[in-house]
Amino acid sequence: MSDITYIEGIVKILEKPKQKSINKDITLVKFRAQLASVRKPQIIHVIFWGNLAQDILSFYKINQYLLIEGYPSFRNSTNLKQISKRIEITGLRVYPFYLKTNNLKNKL
Repeated sequence: MSDITYIEGIVKILEKPKQKSINKDITLVKFRAQLASVRKPQIIHVIFWGNLAQDILSFYKINQYLLIEGYPSFRNSTNLKQISKRIEITGLRVYPFYLKTNNLKNKL
């Protein structure tokens, strides 16, 4: 039996989501995001399929935070001089995550 890892986390959208169609029926959306981390920021690639991909294109923009759930995988990324691994998450669920720290006031 294989072990399947499921991940959920808060990410910040770093670039405009790019749409791609497969067989003119299935919509695929990819974008780079940054995991919200205290220690070291980690850049990941996020993929959404189908109706969820349409929702990403319609409702979310650069610099917004999302709570995503999905399956992670490691892909080889090749540059001209080096080969590195990148983290790719296939998203299954997405929720908006609001952070408004500038508007907080101490009411005590």
